[in-house]
Amino acid sequence: VSALMWLLNRPHYLTGLWMTLACNQMTVTVLKNIFTRPRSELAVYSEISFSFPSGHSAASAAFFGFVCYVLIRERVGPVLLSVFGGTVIVLLVGLSRVYLVEHYLSDVLNGYIVGALCLTLGVWLTEWLHHGYDPSVQRPVPQWQKVASVGVVMAGLVVLWFVVSDYRQKLSMRRVPVATGLVDPVQTALTEAIVLNLGAPQGA
Repeated sequence: VSALMWLLNRPHYLTGLWMTLACNQMTVTVLKNIFTRPRSELAVYSEISFSFPSGHSAASAAFFGFVCYVLIRERVGPVLLSVFGGTVIVLLVGLSRVYLVEHYLSDVLNGYIVGALCLTLGVWLTEWLHHGYDPSVQRPVPQWQKVASVGVVMAGLVVLWFVVSDYRQKLSMRRVPVATGLVDPVQTALTEAIVLNLGAPQGA
């Protein structure tokens, strides 16, 4: 994406993109080391980093959100198609983290918040570099932008409530040690489970 923006002579997008990604990565790293929430012991894959917030969710919201912004700004294809495609990808990334038990729900939701905030900063920087900012010029704000702004704020408050609620619930959970881990291929693990429960087949 960076190379494409450079070849198309869009340096303001390039700066905004890397500001978005750098802000996102630094924020996620700081929050992980502040909260130090351990990952679930039922996770499918072993991870050494802390759980809160989800770095994958934050990065997907920041990156794919910025790509959607560029597509809309450059009028590449229908706006609804760009928004729908980006939203689906971001939601699927977060869903995969919960499905694999790599993160709790609040990890993913907070990751979305972090990514969205960094995306906002990157978009603002891009617009400022491209058009400049003159506070003396009063530009009318379309009605749809006002409605969208209110909707985003309300959605952010709802997500924040879910984050706090889920985080407090997970803090009160008692950690249960796991006797076994998923270290073998699924087929091998299932075969061993059948042998342990039913006994080895005749002639084996």
